[in-house]
Amino acid sequence: MGGVSYEFASSYSLPPHHFITFIVPEFFGSPINKTYWGSSNFWELCGYVGILPLILGLIGIIFKKNRYTLTFTALVLFTLLFSLGRYTPFFSIFYYYIPGFNMFRIPATFLYVYAFSVSILAGFGSNFLINAISDKDTLKFNKFVKLLIIIGILSIAITIFVYLGESSIISLGKSMVAERYALAPAPPHHPLSYYYNLVNEIYSSILKSIIISTCIFIISIVIITIRAKEKIKLKHLKVLLVLLILFDLWIFGMGYLDTKNPNDVFETPELVNIIKNDKSLYRVFDMSNSIGQEITSKNGIESITGYDPSYLRYYQDFLWLVGNHSRSKYSTSIHIYEVTNHNILYLLNTKYIFTDKRLDATWCEEIYNKNGTIIYRINNTMPRAFIVRNAKIIKEKEDVFSALENKELKPEEQIILEKDPNVPLNNPGKFKAVKITHYTPNRINLQINLSDPGFLVLSEIWYPGWRAYDNGQEMEIYKTNYVLRSIYLKRGGHNVSFIYDPASYKFGRTISLASFIFMSLILMYNLKRRVEHG
Repeated sequence: MGGVSYEFASSYSLPPHHFITFIVPEFFGSPINKTYWGSSNFWELCGYVGILPLILGLIGIIFKKNRYTLTFTALVLFTLLFSLGRYTPFFSIFYYYIPGFNMFRIPATFLYVYAFSVSILAGFGSNFLINAISDKDTLKFNKFVKLLIIIGILSIAITIFVYLGESSIISLGKSMVAERYALAPAPPHHPLSYYYNLVNEIYSSILKSIIISTCIFIISIVIITIRAKEKIKLKHLKVLLVLLILFDLWIFGMGYLDTKNPNDVFETPELVNIIKNDKSLYRVFDMSNSIGQEITSKNGIESITGYDPSYLRYYQDFLWLVGNHSRSKYSTSIHIYEVTNHNILYLLNTKYIFTDKRLDATWCEEIYNKNGTIIYRINNTMPRAFIVRNAKIIKEKEDVFSALENKELKPEEQIILEKDPNVPLNNPGKFKAVKITHYTPNRINLQINLSDPGFLVLSEIWYPGWRAYDNGQEMEIYKTNYVLRSIYLKRGGHNVSFIYDPASYKFGRTISLASFIFMSLILMYNLKRRVEHG
């Protein structure tokens, strides 16, 4: 398995300059109006929990020191450092030295732990405010309030500066756009004037976000100040705290909660209807990104590129053999713009290709051409399950790839194995398709009668945890053609089942059950003690 590369694992790290969005959430624009100009993806890097919760969290850290606040303060610091990913050595320590961490990517997703920890600390801060403040804490709290007032004055000054400096900021933005436009590695999708207009919209978005954050910060300071001066009843304070937090998060979040008719969102494109009438088992290769995962899933269409968070390294290596691609290895998407090895498509049971340019190929035929999208059909693709009579053992990855890239390769006549199966490698007979009687993600049943022995190959990814049974007897699964799976069958009738039954799931299930029983016993014991002691 080997995990993923450091480059891939650290993708979507939180850039340090994005910390400003923890206070001004739309400083880098918003995907709603297409003004987002920050790094990577808006939501992956979004750590905004509200202005007042941050202040309350600080109050909890400073004035409610106990093992809980220390724990969650440590969690905040840990998650922020971890979320920075490639921008600090911290993430690399976990990647290289902690087992299992090289299996994951997108360090910024760990921000959910930050949000949870801040909410707990804010709870302690709220608890401090709504209870009587001791004489020991009063002086310290008053100093804290004064510091907030100074920061509030600075935030107002920054807001005024951004407002009055409109022309200078827009001019700077346009010069940055012009430089990027000139240095773009590929021709941009729009003329320079289009991006100039976006600069004006981005400025308006930044100014609006700064004004909203400043106003909420000032209101927060006012509420905390009148609490410090004991000019408000505690029951009114509770209401104000809740209302301001709700208002802050509502102002930020409501624009992203769009409601639409599901039929409009998941409207089936015409090009999908073209292939839906084909009831055979097949996969598609979308070279032009014409259909998204939400469309393929809804319509039961299987794609060889799948969905980007779930790529296996060795499968991605295998897909690159299809042809020329524009991304580096182990990136977050697979984009192949030229097919040079259609045998790989055959092996993956690919029947339809969606592309935005013509393919100069005799191995497929054009069946649709409309609105810039062309559909090609491969009429002689390999079935989902089939019998191949002969095998060749190649142990090294580079040699396997060389064999797969050989244009003389005939995948219907010979498979490539990486270990000696201790069975005959050359058998009489011909290629034969196999009938699948049951097909689900975790179980595949097949039925076949063989007059000669051979290798039953499934056009499915080899992965630990799968078990194969032939007439009830467990069989060894061989890693075939680098990514597929096969078993060896003798002559005669066969009822074959491939079942996903991983040991990791069983282990996790056992641990979960044991933990549940243990916690239940502790709970029962504590309840019994409370009853006995009144």
